[in-house]
Amino acid sequence: MIKEKKICWFLKINNTQDVRFCQKYKNTNELNLEDNKKIIDRLYKEDTKEICWIGDEAISYPNFIELVKYSKERNIRNKILFNNISNCKIEAIMKIVKYVDYITVTLDSIEEEVNEKLGKGKEYYKEICKYIKLLQDQVHINILTMINSQNAIEQKKIEEELLKFRIDSWIILGFMPILLDRQADVESLKVSKINCKFYYTLPYMLFNRLKHFYTLTEYTIARKYSIILPNGDIAVTNENESFVIGNILKDTKERIEKNYNNKRRYLIPKQREQKIRIFIANSNEEIINEVINELTTLKYVEIIGTSKTGKKTIERILEMKPEIAFLQYDFEDILGYNIILELIQKLQLETPVFHLFSDIIPDKELHDLIRKDFCKINAWIPNRHYKERIVDIIETYKKYRDKD
Repeated sequence: MIKEKKICWFLKINNTQDVRFCQKYKNTNELNLEDNKKIIDRLYKEDTKEICWIGDEAISYPNFIELVKYSKERNIRNKILFNNISNCKIEAIMKIVKYVDYITVTLDSIEEEVNEKLGKGKEYYKEICKYIKLLQDQVHINILTMINSQNAIEQKKIEEELLKFRIDSWIILGFMPILLDRQADVESLKVSKINCKFYYTLPYMLFNRLKHFYTLTEYTIARKYSIILPNGDIAVTNENESFVIGNILKDTKERIEKNYNNKRRYLIPKQREQKIRIFIANSNEEIINEVINELTTLKYVEIIGTSKTGKKTIERILEMKPEIAFLQYDFEDILGYNIILELIQKLQLETPVFHLFSDIIPDKELHDLIRKDFCKINAWIPNRHYKERIVDIIETYKKYRDKD
């Protein structure tokens, strides 16, 4: 198998809905217990350290308990990721916990209305609490939270709720608005560690329907794991396509690795290998030049363009599609609020991360923007402090962006 990756195993995918990757392979035949044990034997021989099982599907596999036990006996860690653990019978989960190292459950919101919009149901949070209370003394628990336009404002409530549980890790996928001005107080949370992962540039930041969760989950899995399908095929994926590079029962390790290397250029690149493409929009040319001078000290930054008017800013960002835009909020011809709204409407998933230069931003405008789908506002920078904060902002942004 591919040395730098762990294994994510889809034992069943017939019941999974609205998943691009799984839809492509949803008619894949499922292997019997003995063949699946052969796969574990192969993984063991190749020194595989971890298997991540997709719990919503795996728990319904008739012989799942035998497989996790077989894996555990070979010193392979078992992790289970549940999108909606409340759909699974607690009796079935309790039977396997002694063979499992980690269980990850999703907790996107404690608000009933938000959970209903996300397709989880009104009682989802209450059900999650029941499961976690039963499991927290039996197995390591991770909480997975998706930050989006619907639950970003309630993030503090989620933090407070985590204090009720004995958890090991809180994993955040998504975008935290005004990150640099409103960081979570990690020290105050009574958990052994907080593992915050922010994916700023993922093209899946809207979670109005359940499929958006699945898509992000799939994308995230693909960055970390080699994927084994129910028939033993090994697949890799990026945000546009999926590829089968071999079958673990039929192909040699050398053949699989050769196929992987042939497809490597199509796969998801590591964020840390990508330069941050930055656009600067300000009516004051002196400010533009000073920002450029500050940022050119960073080797991982590329200044791709500048503008001095609101209208030109819209035109050039639409054309150049930067990852980050340092934006003056009070242009004379177009206000920053309207600039951002127009770019959101036209760019949607390609909307850049905004850092706003302004001494005053009305609360209503700021909250409206945070709640807008696809809007990514990272920092509000008072004009008098921009020089001392520019480098720090980009360094902090890159640190969180590259945690993948």
